[in-house]
Formats: sequence, structure tokens, C-alpha cells
Amino acid sequence: MKRLFFILALSVWPFISLAAQELPKLNGIPANVTIQSRTQSDHLAFKGIPIDGDIDAFSKQLVNAGYTESLRFTEKYIKWFEGLFMDEKCFVGVMYSPNGLVGRVTVEFAYSSSYARNSAYNDAISLYRTKYGSPGYSDVDVCIWDVPHGGIAILKDPSSGNKLLITYEDSKNGEIVIEERNAAIKREKASKINDI
Repeated sequence: MKRLFFILALSVWPFISLAAQELPKLNGIPANVTIQSRTQSDHLAFKGIPIDGDIDAFSKQLVNAGYTESLRFTEKYIKWFEGLFMDEKCFVGVMYSPNGLVGRVTVEFAYSSSYARNSAYNDAISLYRTKYGSPGYSDVDVCIWDVPHGGIAILKDPSSGNKLLITYEDSKNGEIVIEERNAAIKREKASKINDI
């Protein structure tokens, strides 16, 4: 777990664009960093929706849960939604593979001040401790839970303003999605370079 935090600490903060020609990230968490689980059966759920299956089916379930598709961000293999999570307005990014397999969901909250973000962070930590117990790793900027069927990370994102991020990664699909997504983006980049 400490190794995972070290990887997160070194690479989690900057939110990149595809124009920068770097590997994509979902709200600051690099697409090549996975949050592993002890359990490798079934799937982690977000809002009661298993993080599994096709992006279109997952999207329909999110819409049925009250989210609307958002065009705020345009990132390859990430579909964005707007709605409420923990009774607060947020954006929800769903990472999927080129084949449409869903593997990671990140909730992004934006606050007007670091005080408001820190207060929300502490409130979220308290709620998640109540539901999941003590995190496997915790410090002033990030808490990571190793839960059945995946992992959950709550972190402050100082590089992109006063944002709070909560990421759910399925233990079965998360790594597959990240590997396939990164490979597809590398192939597309190589193809563009060959066109020059």
C-alpha cells in the first residue's frame, strides 16, 4: 500500500490533456496506476451500479440514477456526466477501454476555497470510514481503501484548484481498461507521427 501511495504521490496531481501527448489520466490519477483489491471476484459498484460491462449500458444506468451526460471534458475513452453525489453537485468520469469495457469511475467536486475543499475531504473521509473502516493508507491529502472487488481513493487535487476526487476502480476491469486504453492511445499517437 505504501508503494501505491508513493506512485500516486509522484504522479497523481497534474491533470493532462491529450494534446500534451502524454498518457491520459482520469482526474489526476494516471491511467497506468491501479488500485488493487484483495478480492478478485464480482465487481465494485458505484451508486449500486457494478463497474463492469459496456460503456453504453453503464451510461444508461447512470442516467437512470439521475446523472446527465456532460460535454465539459473531451478525453479519449472517458465519458463525463453531471449530477449529485453525497448530495453535492459533481462531475463523474467513467474510464473505459477501446472495446467499451468500464473499469474506473472518478467523482470530481470543485470548491470555492481550500477551506471548503478540506472540510468536504474530512466529511467524505468520515463517511467512508463509517462504511468501509480504516483506510489502508491515509495522510493529509489522500486516503485509499482496499475494498472487496476493488479500491477507493479520496484525494485533494492541489494542482487543479480546489478539487476533491473520489475514485472507484474495479479489481477485475480496472487494469484491463488501463492497459488497453494506453495501448490504443500509443498506437494512435504512432499513427499520427507516421502521417507527418
